[in-house]
Amino acid sequence: MDRGPLAGFYLVSPLPSEHKGIEYWATRHPDGRTGEATLGPPSLVDAVRNLPQGGPWGQTWWGEDKVGPWVLMPGELAVSLTQLRGKLDAPAAFAVGLLLLEALAPVHEAGGAHKRLHPSCMGFDRRGVLRVRPRLGGEVLQDIAEGADPRATDCWAVGCVITWLLGSELPATEHTLEEIRFDGVDEPRARLTLGGLLRTNHRFRLFPASHGRQALMALLHSSEHGEDHLTRALEKEGLGTGLRDDARPIGIGGAPAPQDLPPSSDTPASPLLPLEPPPSKPRTRDHTSAPTIRRPSQINLKSKTDGAEAEEIAPKAPHSPVPAPIRIQLDPTGRPVASILTTEEAEAFDAALKASETPPPFTIQVPIAPEPAPEIEAPAPEPEPEFEEPEPEPEPEFEEPEAE
Repeated sequence: MDRGPLAGFYLVSPLPSEHKGIEYWATRHPDGRTGEATLGPPSLVDAVRNLPQGGPWGQTWWGEDKVGPWVLMPGELAVSLTQLRGKLDAPAAFAVGLLLLEALAPVHEAGGAHKRLHPSCMGFDRRGVLRVRPRLGGEVLQDIAEGADPRATDCWAVGCVITWLLGSELPATEHTLEEIRFDGVDEPRARLTLGGLLRTNHRFRLFPASHGRQALMALLHSSEHGEDHLTRALEKEGLGTGLRDDARPIGIGGAPAPQDLPPSSDTPASPLLPLEPPPSKPRTRDHTSAPTIRRPSQINLKSKTDGAEAEEIAPKAPHSPVPAPIRIQLDPTGRPVASILTTEEAEAFDAALKASETPPPFTIQVPIAPEPAPEIEAPAPEPEPEFEEPEPEPEPEFEEPEAE
């Protein structure tokens, strides 16, 4: 086909397509990189704008030439899940679901959803990293529950992928599990976990993805348990054992393709909508309405006497310390920092007090150099009373009777 290049990639050979009006092409860059291009109506670009990017979702560019819109996905699937179906045991199939839920978790936390998951568009590259192609043409997995939350639909689709890898047909429900064997895992817990993803009533499903991820990790006891089974299956296919692509942050939305992709990078970065909330700005205060503490000698106490108002000046406390003006400013982090005014600034502050009943904004009066508290002498301990020992009484003398 005499068309291109598309972002530096040239169309090489057509790929099978069951969808009328949509063409799939294998592409190659002059530097040896490969990719896949989808040619079709403008709705393709509309779908790409809202799809996750980065991680296993890969990177997607879109554009339009004289013939029409196109979507380019650099890289290729070395082995698809269709080829792995029937070759994976239960721990490996659950590990694939765990990888999908891990990638969906930040998307769901940001309020987004994929909504186009299908096992026919998933696989692993030569490094053994999970890759998910967007299903831009044809039917996607239609949720069996009407009006379901898109995040619940994503989790249900992940459950469908797991059951499909174990031999079940699509779409799946919790009743599909009766015909599946779960060798290598705790079968009652496996049925309970997978049934939570496939609930017909979407309100009782395991979603968002972070909840499903926790349930699958509990089933596998640790992520390595199922990953060991999966990596061994990938090694038999001659692939690496990377599983995850942590080099690219996960975001939402594709980007218009550059004229040519840099030859030194497989998938150069493009603008993404960050999923993490932006850093909070330092808190600021309204300087015009900041509270002030006024000198005791300047507080007006108003009382009514026979219908007329009279002003009284509150007397100073006999032992009140001398107040000192303090300036409060915000540092770059938004925290208040106090400093004592200089003599000149203090004089200007006193002048402002005399000219107005309200002190300058964001200036407060705090006491400094308080008088030391009077020392209270402890009373001298009373002497203990002296007790005189009583003199012993003389023993009575008995006279012997005279003999008769």
